Amino acid sequence: MTFCALAVWPSKPCAKRKRLRVDKLITEVVADYTLLAKTRGITFAVDARPTTIRANRDMMRHVISNLVSNAVRHGDAGSVIKITCYQHELAIENACTPLTKQQLQHIFRSVLSHVWQRDAAC
Repeated sequence: MTFCALAVWPSKPCAKRKRLRVDKLITEVVADYTLLAKTRGITFAVDARPTTIRANRDMMRHVISNLVSNAVRHGDAGSVIKITCYQHELAIENACTPLTKQQLQHIFRSVLSHVWQRDAAC
């Protein structure tokens, strides 16, 4: 399962950050991956309540797309990917082989590195 808090922590102001509806981005991204998921017998169960945040739309769409892509790519064939978005929390759950502790550490270091680079670029 992937869990992501959508509350954007304080950082430098950036003109590219606008109010956006995360639930609408989720709908767009799921539509992009539905055909690929279908080839593996994977379906989506989405419960995305209206959720507005202030963020860079392109970057947030990229993050959600990466998470959904990974869920489809690494999910068990014939499984259901559950996506929930409620009160600034996003969860993407899929049945798969669990990641090792080392793999998780690598992923989070990579994500934090990208966030720091983003803030430096604004």
